[in-house]
Amino acid sequence: MLSPYIVNLLENKYGKKIRYPSDCENISREIADTLKESVSSNTLKRLLGFIKDGVQTPRLSTLDIIANYIGFDDWDVLLQYISEPIMSSAYVRRNEMIRSRTLKKGEKVRFEYSPERVVVVEHQEELVFTVVGSINSKLQIGDIVEVEIFLMNRPLYIYNVMRNNENIGDFIAGKISGITAMTVIKVE
Repeated sequence: MLSPYIVNLLENKYGKKIRYPSDCENISREIADTLKESVSSNTLKRLLGFIKDGVQTPRLSTLDIIANYIGFDDWDVLLQYISEPIMSSAYVRRNEMIRSRTLKKGEKVRFEYSPERVVVVEHQEELVFTVVGSINSKLQIGDIVEVEIFLMNRPLYIYNVMRNNENIGDFIAGKISGITAMTVIKVE
């Protein structure tokens, strides 16, 4: 499913709240009319939670069309836009945001994203964390990562993933769903 933040952008473009499956049919037609591209109403229904079964991860081309409909060049540009720290933290409730610099050494952040992924990271210093728990994620226990800010319903940008003393690059958790749950586990 799309993150609530991206759904909000989609609703702003559509001009009203998306509450019914028929809204997906209307958006599908609007995309076809304005962009001369095709996203089936069933795909939109899956991405918006009206249909629960089916493909968990949509094609990048589908996400590009949705991003283009919203007003972005492609999905990557949309993700970059919503990941900007200033943009991302604007109008976010305190309980929906964790800034890495406010954590104490040893505190842990547990976060979840779809489909059924759970990661626990332990704060080391500044933006640096060690992965201490990982279920169904590409991140592995022992990975050293950098995270500036954790935001509910937004993709989580993880920089400089170090595995076995090798930088394997950056990682985006919750690219489609955003972070669906998160909590700080305090040091005792």
